[in-house]
This record gives sequence, C-alpha cells and structure tokens, in this order.
Amino acid sequence: MELSQSVTFPAAEYVKRPTELTAETLEDACLSNTDIIERPGEWIYPDDALATLFSRQSHFDAVIITHNDLDGETAGTLVGDFKYTNPLIVPLWRGNNDLNWIQKFLKTTPTNTPFYILDHGPDPDDVEDWYQVLNDSPNTIELRDHHEHFPELHDAEGVNYIHDPDKCASEIVFEEDLSTSDSSLAELVDHVSAFDLWERDSPQFAKGNLLNTANYTLKYPTYRRLVKENGIDLVDNSEIADLIREHHYIDYAKADWVTDNWVEYIETNNHTVALTYGHVNPNLLGTQLVKNGRADILIHGKPNPKISIRTHEDLPTAHLIAAEYTGGGHEHAAGCGDPVAPTYTNTSFKDFHSNTHEERFQIYQDTAQSVVNNYTVTKES
Repeated sequence: MELSQSVTFPAAEYVKRPTELTAETLEDACLSNTDIIERPGEWIYPDDALATLFSRQSHFDAVIITHNDLDGETAGTLVGDFKYTNPLIVPLWRGNNDLNWIQKFLKTTPTNTPFYILDHGPDPDDVEDWYQVLNDSPNTIELRDHHEHFPELHDAEGVNYIHDPDKCASEIVFEEDLSTSDSSLAELVDHVSAFDLWERDSPQFAKGNLLNTANYTLKYPTYRRLVKENGIDLVDNSEIADLIREHHYIDYAKADWVTDNWVEYIETNNHTVALTYGHVNPNLLGTQLVKNGRADILIHGKPNPKISIRTHEDLPTAHLIAAEYTGGGHEHAAGCGDPVAPTYTNTSFKDFHSNTHEERFQIYQDTAQSVVNNYTVTKES
C-alpha cells in the first residue's frame, strides 16, 4: 500500500515500515484497539496491584500511583527505583475513576509508608472530592502534577503538593524528590519533557517521541526495567529497537490515514474546528491539523471513550472546553469524557463507525458549536 504522506514522518533512523502493514490492517487499527504488531509483556492492573499490596503491606517501602503515559511512568520509575528499594508502582489512567482507586490504595497502605501521586490531579468538577479524600487520609501524601493548579489542595492535611505548569511530572520529581545530579537521568528527563510538553522545535523531541512509542509498546514492567538499565539509550537497545521503530511508523501511518479519510471541518465564531476520531495519537493529528494551519481547534474522539482537544497557540482554552465535559488538562492540550460514549464501547467502536458515522459527527459538531463558542473570541474574518 502507498501512503499519501500528508503527515510528515520522522527521520528514517526512527522508523521502520512493518511488513504486516496493509490498507486493511491500517484501517482496522484506526477503528479498534487491536495492534498490527503484538506488544510484548503484561499489563499492570490496579485490582491485582491492590491485592498484592493487601497481602504484602510490610514488603513495600513506598506506594506510587502514577499516570500511565510516558511522563507518569518515567516519573514513577525515577521516584520508585532511584529513591526506594522495594516500591509498589501502579500506572493508572488519568481521569478514569482514578480518585476511587487512589482512595482504595490509601486505605490499604500503612500510614508510615510514603505515598506518592504523580502526574494525576483533579478536574475542576471534582476538586472537593480530591480534597476530602486526601485530607481525610492519615497517610503523608506527596502529590506532583503539572496540569491544572488547584490551590486548595495545598491546605489538605498531610499533603505536600508540588505543582509547576511549565515542567512535566518527571522533571518535577527529578528536581524535588531525587538527591542526584546524574547526567544520564537528567538527559532522560529532558527527552521526556520535550515530548510531554510537545516542544517540537526542541532537539530532544524526536528521540523523546520515539521513547514514548517505546513506553506504550513495551508495557510498563518491561519499560521500567529497560529505562533503568539504559536511560534514553533504551530506544537503541538491540532487544527492542526494531520493534519500537515499527510501532512508530504505524503511529504516523494511522495519523496520515485519518487526516486523509476521517476529518470534517466546521466553522464557529469564524474559527475552523477539525473533527476526527479513531485509535490515533491526538498529538500527531494536532500537529498536522492545528499547528500546520488547517484548523484552529481539534476535537478528536478516541475509542477509550475519550475526547482529546488541541487548540491553536492563540487559543489557550483547551482545558476550559474540556471542563464542560468533566475533563481538564493544559491550555492547548486537554481531554474529557466523550458525549457519544453511552452509544458505544471499545468492542463495538468499528460497528459504531460503520453504522452511525453521520450521527457521530453531528454530535461532535453540536458539541463544538455549543462549547467552543463559550471559550473563544470571535475571530475577524
């Protein structure tokens, strides 16, 4: 199959085209959570981790709940493996019932065991719930985040809340929690930060982007082991170098396919809003559609079900738009629940696309027009 290459692919040293990639496998990968190439390793499920903590409480010298993305899992590894000896590190979806899980782990963790919450925090609609859970816990809690700042959490008893919107969580814990100036760890953090903050002009971005692919390709236990052993050089480790480059190629191929096939545009307040969906990296779509000037705002539906929002640099309002649907995030990159979510599940996402394409985009269009207008000024024609 030939790709249109409407998306700019990384340098050749960072990608490798897999033989399994066909037009059919590419479309199916955009519509579902199935992988074109199998990812090795095992997931860490929070219920299993909780059961382990319950049965072996005294074994762990720290409990770390962290966001299950590159930044969160790197931050968890930095704190867990470079500060403690036997930590329990639990990657957790941000916003996916995360507070309930955090409360369960707090209740099970001995009060003298350090408890960290990394790259997680409330959305505007559940700040009071977060405050109540954290304030009522007898544990000492180390909270590190760089999403929206909620000053009231500083007043929760026993909580050391460190927030910096200009740094990623890995950078915060490296500076605040580790007593080291190790250059290899600093280099790792620089690459994670360049990717997580989407600093595309940074010299660390391309390799940081590849590291992100390694993170989700390998699943956390394998990523944790290899990043401890290799730092940023993980991406060139012979054990997984070809595998992550093939997955990296697929990421860009999916963004290329969606850009050509599943984008609809609407105008609201004289802003162009791009509507897309699929199991595709929203940052790649945001770069192609927003940063490259095709749209001012991207609303991207994912099979989680979630919506990702990306906005132009002149519209620092992505987190405000997301807050309308109990979400949050950053000024130009945010996420929230999908208003279409009750209509489908992960397993029926492909059928939903086939049967109700027009209905789905109509709902997104209504969402964009009713919500985006609240948080954008009318742009001059």
